[in-house]
Formats: sequence, C-alpha cells, structure tokens
Amino acid sequence: MSLGRAARARLKRGLLAAAALGALGVLAWQRTRPLGVETWTVDRGPVVREAFGTGLLESVEQVELGFELPGRITQLAVDEGDVVRAGQVLAEVDATELEAQLGVADANRSLASLSTARARADLERAKALRERAREDLERAERLAQAGVIPPAERDALGTRLATAEADVRAALATRAQLGQGVTVASRSREVTASLAQRSKLRSPIDGFVVRRARSVGDHAQVGQWVFRVAEERLKVRAWLDESVIAELATEQTARVVLRSEPERAYQGRVTRIAREADRQTHEVLVDVELTEVPQRFAIGQRADVYVQTAARDQVVRLPLEACRLAEQRCLVQREGRAALASFEPGLIGSSFFEVKQGLLPGEQIVVSTRDGREIAPGRRVQAPGQP
Repeated sequence: MSLGRAARARLKRGLLAAAALGALGVLAWQRTRPLGVETWTVDRGPVVREAFGTGLLESVEQVELGFELPGRITQLAVDEGDVVRAGQVLAEVDATELEAQLGVADANRSLASLSTARARADLERAKALRERAREDLERAERLAQAGVIPPAERDALGTRLATAEADVRAALATRAQLGQGVTVASRSREVTASLAQRSKLRSPIDGFVVRRARSVGDHAQVGQWVFRVAEERLKVRAWLDESVIAELATEQTARVVLRSEPERAYQGRVTRIAREADRQTHEVLVDVELTEVPQRFAIGQRADVYVQTAARDQVVRLPLEACRLAEQRCLVQREGRAALASFEPGLIGSSFFEVKQGLLPGEQIVVSTRDGREIAPGRRVQAPGQP
C-alpha cells in the first residue's frame, strides 16, 4: 500500500530533521575534540644577537714582490699555491756580471790588506832605526864631552836621527793611507755583495704564493712584481648595515661561514671597523680575522659574517617564531586548553629571545596546528605524544 501525499511529506521532514541533528552533532564533536598542535617547551639557554654581513675572504697582509735590480730571470723556485717562509729565496736574476765584480772586489781587498801589512812592517823597521840612531847620538854626546870624538861626528849622528824620525813619519802616513785603501776596498766589496744578494728575491713573510706574474727567461724590471705573497692569517672584509654601527666594537667574537662550506662556521674576531659608510648602500666595512684557518680556501671567495653584538647565558628563552613578539603575547597549553599569556621580553637575539617575566621553564607554548587552522583561546588542544 502506498503512502499518501501527507505521509510522504511528514517522512521527508523527519529525514531532514534527523540529518540536521546529525550535522549539528558532528559540528559539536569537531568543536569539542582536542585540536592537534605543535608546541615548544620554554627552557633555559643562551640568547645571542648577531649582526649579519657579507664579504670576501682576504689575507691579513699581502705583498707584491719584485727585484731591486733589472735582469733576466734565471730561476723560479716556487709557484702559485706554494707555502713559503720568511727569508726563503723565491727567484733569481742573472748575476754573472755582479759575481765577476765581486771577485774583483775580493782581489782588491786582499791586495790592499797585503800592502797595509807591508807598510806596517816598514813602520816597525823605521821605528827600530830611529831608536838605534837615538842611542848612537846619546853615546856620541858623552864621548864628545869627554873629548874622545870630534863634534863633527856627533853632529852627523844627530842628522841620522832626524832622518830616521822623518822615515817614521812617512811610514805612519803610508800605513794610514793604505789603511783607508783597505776600508774603501772592504766597503766596495760590501756594496758589490749587497748588489749580488739583490739578484735573489726573498720572501719577507711566512705565507703562500697567490699569483706568479713572470716566467724563467723574462726580463725583470725594477718596480715590476713577480710574486704576490699572502700571509697565512685570514680575514673577511664584510659589509654590514649602518644600523648596527652603535653595537659594533673591536674584539667582538664572530662566526664566518664560507660559501664553499655552508654547514661549517669558523670562529673569528672583529679587528677593524671603518669610519666611513658607503653612500649608496649605507653599509660599513668591518674586518673579521679568522682564529682558525680552513684547510681549503681561495683568496677572494665569498663569505657570510655573523658578529655577536650581545649575549645572555642560561636565561628563560623562546624561539622568535613561537610567539607574537610585537604584541608580547603567546598561546600556552594549560589544563589541555590554549590560553593567552602575556610576557615581558628581554634580549632579542637572532634565533631566540629572552623572557624576563610571564612564562616559566617547562611551560608548553602552542606554536601552530597540524592542519594550519587558527587556534582560539580556550580551545582544547593536544600536543604530540599526549593522550
């Protein structure tokens, strides 16, 4: 038996009412069931604020080395990338002519020394003859007073003494002149030896060869550099925004991250802060010297610098993304529900900020939902691992 029109209408209304009640029940269940959320536990630890900059890896000191004498390069002892030590010979130019001059200077000095020795012997002989002439004259004067010898013989001995004294003076003058000759010959030899040493190019520092600009057989000119040598100490010349100038100081610690090793940070310290900012980019140049040297690096490669401008140790802290820092509020899980809590921030670091008041270590901060929905205060929440 079929239903009448009125009965069918009542059945339809009943079904619609049941569906509406079911939908309301599902909605109520969804609103009352715990919402899955991600949380962060308030803890204690360091809070560090860093100023960021980018720059290039450089050597603390770098020198361009060239010969002080012109000549043809006969030897290159090192090449690019080689480690060198202070005083090490790096290259040489042809010194054949200088070596010949050095031989002549040695011969002249030896001859002058020999002549001086001969003059010294002549002086000693002249002094001995003068002493003998003086003794003979004294004896002749006694004999002449006694009438044993005539006065003429005594006068002849006086003339011989005068001649002997003149010979001594002449020998003294000759020795002095030859002594000056020895000095001149020695100085000439020293100058020639110094010139010969300048034919060898030596490194003034410990370091490594960055560039080589000449080859064996090239003619080196005075003022042209042959090698560019960099000191083993490294630094990064980084540009930092002018807004952090007031926070910068020398000897601040820093982290240096090379683009070739993005997962490794090298320790450094600020050694110099420029006094002039770039008028286009409004950045200031800061030198950060590395306290540890990478095994593999290249002068001029790019690097990121993080200068530590402030730090607190073992303070109550939270990550920057955990709360509404500007509003100084955050959601806290309390008794299974999200509750709005206010706090007073302290030092704001690069990754964390200090919580001075309002939150305690161990409290769970509701960071986000697992499905990206907003969380209203008072809503039941459930963190991972909670029943």
